[in-house]
Amino acid sequence: MYSYLKDLGQRVAVGFSYSSLVSIKIGVPQVSVLGPLLFNVFIPNLFLLNLESEMCNFSDDNAISYKK
Repeated sequence: MYSYLKDLGQRVAVGFSYSSLVSIKIGVPQVSVLGPLLFNVFIPNLFLLNLESEMCNFSDDNAISYKK
């Protein structure tokens, strides 16, 4: 798993111009075979957390927000 996720990077393309490559420290690459599997493995555990926060669930992503 480590070798699959190490040394990931991303950049933005506008027309024929590309930004510099930026290292990605967390997450799973988009359009990966393991992406949906890892999402389905870890998403049920998210609902077990007892956080004083609000969780927004999207089709392939989650956002947790906390307000003081």
